[in-house]
Amino acid sequence: MFFRMAIKMFIAALLLSSTASAEPETEVMDSSETPVILQYIPQENVNADSCEMWVNGFGDGTEHVYTAVGGQLYESWIQVNAPLLKSRGMRLLNTGVFFRYTEQTTQNPEPTLKQTIVVASQYANDATYFRTDFRYRWHNFEKETSRVVHNIAIFLDVESEGSKVTRFWMSNNGKNYTIAEIFNGYPLTSLITVGPGLRTMRYLENWSDSPILSNRKKCSVGLSR
Repeated sequence: MFFRMAIKMFIAALLLSSTASAEPETEVMDSSETPVILQYIPQENVNADSCEMWVNGFGDGTEHVYTAVGGQLYESWIQVNAPLLKSRGMRLLNTGVFFRYTEQTTQNPEPTLKQTIVVASQYANDATYFRTDFRYRWHNFEKETSRVVHNIAIFLDVESEGSKVTRFWMSNNGKNYTIAEIFNGYPLTSLITVGPGLRTMRYLENWSDSPILSNRKKCSVGLSR
């Protein structure tokens, strides 16, 4: 009896350790894929269910930087509700997008599961409006990178009195969004922009029923964006 029990416990321990080792570490980078070191650790993770922020736009498109550099990317625009944060005594630290994906590169063709937090960049001089880029198919001279995105979620890091850092998460009713459900045949608007390269983007129509825009519909009444 004791021997059987010990065997079961040993097998369970092996399964647990293999599951833990299969879970990738979460990298942090900016939209140019430069590593970012956050000067804090979130002490609490909560749902963003009171209009703390919302996605103002989400697009899929192509970018050409040079003849040998370019590819496809997702672009996210995030609006932070600064008046609400101020009324709660909270200071904005960062916002951005979490991506979970499988990656293959020329140097490493073996599919690798990864998790990355992309820290958003402030747009122009607006301290409440941010953009992130995530390149999912990209060629850079002799290097090819292919990423299949499985899940994404939007995050907002704030600091409150006592230096407590809280990370708010915006997701699809508690579950990370999938690319399929974000687009799901919803109408798209095409737009050509310049900087850093020539981009041809297809954005979700602002008032479509895409789940990633649900907070925008609920929270941004009266805004021009």
